[in-house]
Amino acid sequence: MIERTLFSPEHQAFRDSFRRFMAAEIAPHHAAWEEQGYVDKPVWVKAGALGFLCMTQPEAYGGFDADKLYSIIQMEELSAAGFSGIGYGLHTEIVAPYLQHYGTEAQKQRYLPAMAVATWSAPLP
Repeated sequence: MIERTLFSPEHQAFRDSFRRFMAAEIAPHHAAWEEQGYVDKPVWVKAGALGFLCMTQPEAYGGFDADKLYSIIQMEELSAAGFSGIGYGLHTEIVAPYLQHYGTEAQKQRYLPAMAVATWSAPLP
């Protein structure tokens, strides 16, 4: 196989950290979530607390201005483990950027920081 040189040591450290998170917080519950049809909120709150959500968003909106490779790592790891239902990619790389690019400043200030740490309360008005 061709050696991958795309990822830096920081990316690899992130990958290791995310793998540990998956093993501890996703793997034990994944089958139950698939059965119930949704993922329990505590795993989202833990992911947000650890900086695993909306990493590529600007710091002004709760992100880290991280490069997209961090999101790619998450997608690779979730896919390799068969955890398709968790939805972090949809949340972080589709919904949040849509708000960032097309939302009003008031919407960005209200929703994006909450999305980065999963502190929203349902339903949002």
